[in-house]
Amino acid sequence: MEREPAPAIAIATPGDILLEELLTPMNISVEVFADQIGQDRHPIDGFVKGEHRFEPDVFISFDRALGLSDGYWSNVQFIYDTRMTKKHTE
Repeated sequence: MEREPAPAIAIATPGDILLEELLTPMNISVEVFADQIGQDRHPIDGFVKGEHRFEPDVFISFDRALGLSDGYWSNVQFIYDTRMTKKHTE
């Protein structure tokens, strides 16, 4: 008996997580967050839209501005990248 493939599950981008789990509930706009971490709004907006990614130094500023442990956002990005790689190699 052949098993049917499991339905595809959407993978949230790190930008989705930032916006939906943190910024929106905290009532912080992308522009205000960008100012808090000393970054231009456009790359942060691109990150939220899944069009831009950052290096660990910027992620550390995310971590610190949001009161998270250093490495949190680097790990979120790593997990996302791993899931996407797995999805595209299956």
